[in-house]
Amino acid sequence: MSLLSIPILLTGTIDVSNSYGGKNKVVINNTNERLKQYESAISRYICESVFDIIVFVETSNYPFNESKYCELAEKNNKKFEYITFIGNGEKVKEKGKSYGEAEAILYGITNSKLLKNEQVIYKGTGRIFLKNSKIIVKHKSKSRNEFISFSKIDYGRCVTWFFKFNKDDYLKFFADVQYKCDENKGYDIEKVFFETIVNSKIEQKPFNQYPRMTGVMGGLGIKYDKSPLKYFIFDLLLKTGFFTVK
Repeated sequence: MSLLSIPILLTGTIDVSNSYGGKNKVVINNTNERLKQYESAISRYICESVFDIIVFVETSNYPFNESKYCELAEKNNKKFEYITFIGNGEKVKEKGKSYGEAEAILYGITNSKLLKNEQVIYKGTGRIFLKNSKIIVKHKSKSRNEFISFSKIDYGRCVTWFFKFNKDDYLKFFADVQYKCDENKGYDIEKVFFETIVNSKIEQKPFNQYPRMTGVMGGLGIKYDKSPLKYFIFDLLLKTGFFTVK
């Protein structure tokens, strides 16, 4: 990431009809509803966030209106890129949505024109919006990677709906994450990320403020939004090292 760019990679699947089924079925599965959520979040990232490079990688080969958001980005002195491909739907059905998420991240990193020369990249889930991006970026640590993790509870997990990563570190240590994901065996992407961070011993710290996300979880239909009190508590826990990978 140069001094002039703050890139974010957003992941998503607009049409889930060929990717999810059985145990791995998502609650929010209507294509039009999902499309509207992605469009809303992307518009907000372009108009309201500090990120000036917004890349959206999508796994169902959906005919998204890229030109509309490129024009909106240009009006806001930003750049937008849409990358789409057909993900491995059979593997997603077999291993869970974590496989598709990891597949999308790697595809976006290796195929984006806008991210080609970027080294430090933020990653977000495409249907939700980060409300405190200005504080997150302004007070970023000097660490190559920033994660929110839960080391003391739930057997070790790392938040994957928003994190910051060094591209070289990701390609070296996380490139095969999708093949380790198997939700039927308890290995979702958050657990695999946590174990990868621990085993690789990469340079990493948590954010200086807990990410304020707004939106709905596609898999469970639960809101990401938390009360001001919970965010206050989470910010205090950050200072104690509670969300640090250990």
